[in-house]
Amino acid sequence: MCNSFFRGDRVRLWHDRWCGDVILKDSFPALYACASNKAATINEVLVRENGGVDWRVTFVRNFNDWELDDVASFLGLLQSHLPSRMVDDRSWWKLKSNGIFDVRSMYSSLRESPTVVFPWKCIWHTKAPWRACFFVWTAAWQKILTCENLCKRGYYMTSWCCMCRCNGETVEHLLLHCPVVGVLWNWVLQAFGIHWVIPGTVADLLFSWWNGLGRHSSDIWNLVPACLMWTVWKERNQRTFEVPFISRRPPFPLEKSGVEFFTTLTICIKF
Repeated sequence: MCNSFFRGDRVRLWHDRWCGDVILKDSFPALYACASNKAATINEVLVRENGGVDWRVTFVRNFNDWELDDVASFLGLLQSHLPSRMVDDRSWWKLKSNGIFDVRSMYSSLRESPTVVFPWKCIWHTKAPWRACFFVWTAAWQKILTCENLCKRGYYMTSWCCMCRCNGETVEHLLLHCPVVGVLWNWVLQAFGIHWVIPGTVADLLFSWWNGLGRHSSDIWNLVPACLMWTVWKERNQRTFEVPFISRRPPFPLEKSGVEFFTTLTICIKF
């Protein structure tokens, strides 16, 4: 079901599906977290003056430089969906050309829905500690409490990676693509004599990593993602909560983290 709006007094800006298949709070979670009025209707943020119509969405703070691309995309999407005339809003069933709901189209849509593919075997079928497995499971669902995810939950803070100190702290950046953490990934890959490109997401990495040395020779190999990500996360938390003057600490004590990683790996192998 989608909503066709003209006046906009019955359609919510952030929560309703009114601009194609997009729900704005899901497509722009960082902007939604900063919105002044999360329950605003379209009519409340449309300004009609001098014979024209324009958007006036307000936020509780100014945006950082790295957020401006999202702001531009958001405003561009809004601008492409300005109302053409002043009539009442209405709902439209998008699975039928006439816009009228029927059970048959709904049933067909449910049958054709793709199954969610998730790398559960790559997480729970290893011998890593349960705490590390649960952490990787949470990371694969993009739910660990990085600065970026805390901002999406409404906390007002700067998304800042305490490892490299030059990027926002997203799940993928912290665990996979941070240039400092990348040194640790490369170190491990070199230990196995493998040249590999880190995938874009945690889930993709787990899918690609599983049994990478063959089904009967990958027990230790399969442990690596959980042990390494868990090591990085503990280092991140120590830097965030336990080190009083973070600027005095080296960007990432590779020797310490490497020892901790291989200690965790050794414990898992013995287990």
